[in-house]
Amino acid sequence: VLTSTGAGSPPAFEDAAAGGKILQVKSTTKKDSQSHSGTDHTLISGLTVSITPASSSNKILLIYNVSMGSTGAGYVELRIARGSTDDINIGDANGSNTRCTHYRYFDNYYGTTDYSSLDTYPFAGNYLDSPNTTSAITYGIYFANTAGSYGMIINSSSNTSAANYGTSTSTLTAMEVAG
Repeated sequence: VLTSTGAGSPPAFEDAAAGGKILQVKSTTKKDSQSHSGTDHTLISGLTVSITPASSSNKILLIYNVSMGSTGAGYVELRIARGSTDDINIGDANGSNTRCTHYRYFDNYYGTTDYSSLDTYPFAGNYLDSPNTTSAITYGIYFANTAGSYGMIINSSSNTSAANYGTSTSTLTAMEVAG
């Protein structure tokens, strides 16, 4: 790191502080599609990443992008989880509102909303987790259709095979950040 040594003096190079350094990176990309029409939370298969922190004071920076479409009108919910049951980065309780990381309504009439059943919608974000462990951690993303009527599809705009429907990818990256 280049630092100042005062007015009229040449700058000096010093060692950078230990905190904030990226110690390891684990990443996965899902290229196939996956459908789900239930209200139960289903793990997006192939979109999990495991990482083992070197120190319990280190943090894990999660960066994700999930591409999703719908076979019709419906509400979709995404949750990021540490392990199979520990939801992280979800909203606070507010009456009967759904607690989740992302929530979206898909309209099944093309042209009536920004994203219809012909489009894939990117759910993207990041989260800095403090797992306080040196044991292996598996992070995953779960999805559900809160109305349960139409299918939500990861990496595809529809179950239809036609030129005007797209397929895409989803990613999940975990980076260990020195505490």
